[in-house]
Amino acid sequence: MRTSPLQDRQDAYAERLTSRLAATVAAAGRTEQGGATARVCQVARVAYQAALDVPGAWLVLDYGAAEAEYAAIRRGAALIEWAQWGILEVSGSDATAFLDRLVTNAMNPVQVGVCAQTFITNRKGRIESDVVAIRREHGWWLQMDIACIGHVQSMLAQLHFGEAVEIRGRDDLVSVGVHGAGSTAALQSLGVIDSGGRANSDAAAAMRRDWLGSVGWELVMPAGDVGALWDRGVTAEDRLRPAGWSAANTARVEAGSPMFAIDFSTANLPAETSLLESRVSFTKGCYPGQEVVARMQHLGAPKQKLVGLRCGSTLPEAGDELRPADGAPEGGTDPATAAAPIGIVTSSSVSPMRGGEAIALAMVRSAHTAEGTALVFQADRGNHEVTVAPMCALPGGAP
Repeated sequence: MRTSPLQDRQDAYAERLTSRLAATVAAAGRTEQGGATARVCQVARVAYQAALDVPGAWLVLDYGAAEAEYAAIRRGAALIEWAQWGILEVSGSDATAFLDRLVTNAMNPVQVGVCAQTFITNRKGRIESDVVAIRREHGWWLQMDIACIGHVQSMLAQLHFGEAVEIRGRDDLVSVGVHGAGSTAALQSLGVIDSGGRANSDAAAAMRRDWLGSVGWELVMPAGDVGALWDRGVTAEDRLRPAGWSAANTARVEAGSPMFAIDFSTANLPAETSLLESRVSFTKGCYPGQEVVARMQHLGAPKQKLVGLRCGSTLPEAGDELRPADGAPEGGTDPATAAAPIGIVTSSSVSPMRGGEAIALAMVRSAHTAEGTALVFQADRGNHEVTVAPMCALPGGAP
């Protein structure tokens, strides 16, 4: 498993947070009166491995204060390490032309220092990877799930026919996000980005991406620079609050932002992801699988697609099967009488922005994806009704 270059700093932060809480409790005099004692904060980590035959990574689940971490994502400036993402570099004088004929979005219009989101698809039109392509002075950084790095590198190498291109993994680069209403001001004050939102270091990249439902910046930096950002932004100046996957995932599901290897996979077609608008150009040149992608767009609908669900007070779990509400008898436990599954929950969370309502993302057969459609899932030996809704669950919609 890949370990984080920030691991020691993360553990030290949790210890410091425990000391702060203890000092607050002591100042209030509660321990002397036999009342509450300070919570001990520890870094909770979870193993992330999208495929058994590739290396995984340790993700920080939380730092012992998930609610405060979520609040920082919404109202402050939360620093999140994306240990599950890696970087593949495509460089050389032909890098842009080479990449443009292999991905679903148009690369030629992208300016240096700017990013484009795209899929890499195979000849059958199925997704090989979801990619953030970052334009560099002499090529591209392709940010993707670490499980895809080796396979995509091999795939690109096989499609390399003499162009002036070099393809290599960049294990020295780290992906982090800074999200929250105060993120832009914090990063500018720390000297990470300029007033135009460009990275101040030639060795780094900064991209505005509000995919967690708040103002957000994604940074790709050498490991040493990420350590320096932590030392100043977290330790010295207290401008950034570290946040883990638990808080980030809640914000992501609220924002209706699907993730590769969680909500869709290599088994899916682009049209099934509800991400066509941001990932696919229907006016660019050819790429592997383009015929399939274009045919589905112009001649028919996908068999299934990602949708949002509003789930009331009962939280479904990823993997729960969905059935039509009118085809699931009371109790819903008899396979002989229950309707066949027409979908599956891919992500779920309790939404603080919706007053604690349970919400989810799900892959559902297209005949059942109209907003307002009632579906059910089984939990606690009974059926619980959910409603198909917009993927973004934030009041007022996406920012």
